[in-house]
Amino acid sequence: ARRCGPVDAARRAQLDWAPTRHRLLGLESVGIRPTVVMEAEASLVEAGREAGLRVLQGGPGERPTAVVAQSDLLAAGVLIAARELGLRVPDDVSVAGFDGLDLPW
Repeated sequence: ARRCGPVDAARRAQLDWAPTRHRLLGLESVGIRPTVVMEAEASLVEAGREAGLRVLQGGPGERPTAVVAQSDLLAAGVLIAARELGLRVPDDVSVAGFDGLDLPW
């Protein structure tokens, strides 16, 4: 079952979602090493917000400077979380997603 929380090596070995696995491998193949991999319960804005709040709540130097979300809906949720935490995108944190969705806002 999916949950919201960090993904450690054991959990990552269990991942059977090919797009997620391929996107992580793609980042790593160009030298990007994630400081944290966070699993979301679903590919929904609300789940992205929840995960975003957990990832971005640290102070400067403690939180990531960029978030790569596995979908545009998750990325939209991270944008909401950043705004709620008083962070400016892209000044304080950059956010990217996949899918090419044209969100109305």
